[in-house]
Amino acid sequence: MSVIEVSAKTTTKDEAGKTTDLGPVSVKVDLGDTLEQFVIYCSRGDADGKKVALSNGQANVKISIQDVIRASLKNGDKPAETQKKVDAWSPGVKKRGRTKAEKFRDEFDQMSSDDRKNLLARLTADNAE
Repeated sequence: MSVIEVSAKTTTKDEAGKTTDLGPVSVKVDLGDTLEQFVIYCSRGDADGKKVALSNGQANVKISIQDVIRASLKNGDKPAETQKKVDAWSPGVKKRGRTKAEKFRDEFDQMSSDDRKNLLARLTADNAE
């Protein structure tokens, strides 16, 4: 089994509103290297390890799906497009971000026709030199 280090810090406010930093504190935890070992870790005390592992896994995936939804909202996607992105998403699989060219193309498509003409004229003039 492999031991990992987990760190955390927080802040607290007293009655006067003064903020105090607490931590960071690091602890060592052995969560196991396999699903079976993780279930054993989750079985500590009287807990049903399988239920605990499933519940924690589902909560983690839900947060990741919310990240996909937030990114879709920021992108201006409609709900149907957001659903497609969630359907295509896989836990633990990071897809590459859009390239600068892809982002530029999207911005260009949203420009007015006059702005596009001016930009193309500028780019053409810059390349002619």
